[in-house]
Amino acid sequence: MAFPLYELTKTSVREKAKKLSAEMANNRILHNGDPLNMRLWFYAFIAYKRLLSYPGNSPALSIDDIEEYRLGISASIQNIINGMYSLESAINELNKYIIKFPDARVFASAVLFDIANNYTDVEQPSGTPQSVTNLAKTILAVQDGDNVADICSGRGDFMTSVFLENQNISFTGYELNIFIAALSEMRAEILGENAKIIRGDALSSLEEHKEAKYDKIFANFPFKKRFFGDSNIKLQSSSLNRTRTYDWLFIDAICNHLTENGKGVAVMLDGMLSNITDRKEREYFVKNGMIEAVISLPTNLFSDTGVNLSLVVFSKHNSHVKFVDASDIYDYPENESKQPCAPQRVFSNDNIKSIINALEKDGDNSFTLSTGKIEENNYSLAVKKYRTGLKQYSNGVKLSEIATILRCTGNYKETANSKRSFTGLQFLKIADIAHGLIPDELLSLPDSSYKPSMVCLEKLDIVISRNGTTGKAAIYEGGQDRKIIPSGNLLIIRPDIQKVNPYYLLAFLLSEEGAKTIEYITTGSVIKTISNASLSGIIVPLESYSKQDEVAKKIIAAQTELKMYRIRFADAEQKIVTAFSDAEEKC
Repeated sequence: MAFPLYELTKTSVREKAKKLSAEMANNRILHNGDPLNMRLWFYAFIAYKRLLSYPGNSPALSIDDIEEYRLGISASIQNIINGMYSLESAINELNKYIIKFPDARVFASAVLFDIANNYTDVEQPSGTPQSVTNLAKTILAVQDGDNVADICSGRGDFMTSVFLENQNISFTGYELNIFIAALSEMRAEILGENAKIIRGDALSSLEEHKEAKYDKIFANFPFKKRFFGDSNIKLQSSSLNRTRTYDWLFIDAICNHLTENGKGVAVMLDGMLSNITDRKEREYFVKNGMIEAVISLPTNLFSDTGVNLSLVVFSKHNSHVKFVDASDIYDYPENESKQPCAPQRVFSNDNIKSIINALEKDGDNSFTLSTGKIEENNYSLAVKKYRTGLKQYSNGVKLSEIATILRCTGNYKETANSKRSFTGLQFLKIADIAHGLIPDELLSLPDSSYKPSMVCLEKLDIVISRNGTTGKAAIYEGGQDRKIIPSGNLLIIRPDIQKVNPYYLLAFLLSEEGAKTIEYITTGSVIKTISNASLSGIIVPLESYSKQDEVAKKIIAAQTELKMYRIRFADAEQKIVTAFSDAEEKC
């Protein structure tokens, strides 16, 4: 039995449902001491199962009724929590008790909408934001007769949203978490016999149902969960044998379960779309024509993460990929301040229309690339890779043509000591670098730390941060009869002084255009990194040597001036500290 959705969306029904939902979700009697409101959902689920057998209306369910019911079945509930009953046995056990029920439509509406929206326990993911669900739903364009799946379906928000617009579909949700799966099962029963939830690990469940094909698939799976091999999961390609996260296994499952003309949409980390680690996986899906589009999302759409995310669209037989930069297309919730600092962002209906228009036609925010062009760019699927705004230089050369890039391996934080007397062996950290200068005062290392195989700085070497931090580049001017071992978080650029003036190269790296170039090659969603290969490939404008010297003289003069200011500043600081004692001595 299912209630017609038009009945559940009536204003009078929804108002009553909100009141019931508030009582059930906010009353501490119901969930005090119960992790994740587990018992609340059992009460609601069992109440609904019983409710279906009662025609017409029933008396309203009061908080006292719920408390009486809770006390009467506490032992049975505990047995259910401990896994001693199957779901059917649990229902039969609890049906022994008598309980009053609210109006059937009101209860169903509360379960479909309001109670679900109140499920915001901090220990569980908050689910897919409604505006992201709306965008994914619009892209998928579910039609009559479609077979639809939601991988990691959570509370069933996507399912409910799709059914509200089209009831003539079949829907399957895959969800591991038994608590929120119970809620989505309730919602599926209300929606009708064409909606079902499969409990358990989504990948294993899909493997068990490998014959299942879907016209439309949505997935918002956990990010970066480590994969150590699982005999229950059959990989379709040797390219995925080396994968160390479940993300690509979910993508593989989406593509394998699509019909010939099917379409899937998944939320993915931007870092996985561009970093070197995941190159082979991207290559596999691009070469096999499975990537249709990539949409770069604004930050702060999701309340539980601020990392950069994209919606990736999957289908079959694609020779080109559409890229859409939607990072600046967003609005704010009606109850939020429409200021740049407002944390939460949403997609309005107009925003979604703009993104769909960009998907359909190249424009200011979108472009199309062949798979061959993507191959030339390390199979990067990150929108920012192709929308950098970098200048094109007629005299540009790759950095590898004018310098050698060396990886630093030094990690001597434990032995480096500021109190140790100067030993001639020093340790350089990222924090030591400022304004293109390496200070004379660095942490000293014991003489015993030195090995001939160590990478030490040579005169006119440039060091640059591996995490892409703006302004963290400096030149080593030599002198002082010292050896400097850079931290492993630094890269060394050793210029060929026959081709480029080192100070000119430093000036470029510290410039606004240089900062954009470094940002362009930086990868990673949480931990930002620059690889030797990507740094070697950046384009540097190579002026004539006379013009290089002009730039070099300017930066040298500015650094000299800065050094003088530092000496004066240190002298002034000392005078402040000694002002009182100096006065006493004169007295």
